[in-house]
Amino acid sequence: MDNTAQTAIRTLNTYGQDVGDDFTCTKWSEINKFFNNSKTYKF
Repeated sequence: MDNTAQTAIRTLNTYGQDVGDDFTCTKWSEINKFFNNSKTYKF
């Protein structure tokens, strides 16, 4: 994580994108439910 070379940053970015894409493809119903349900917390 302390390597700031452009190749390391691109690799980390690509890995994060792949994980995010996989998560949204497999867990979309849970994500959708979270954002479309009324919130019960109060400020």
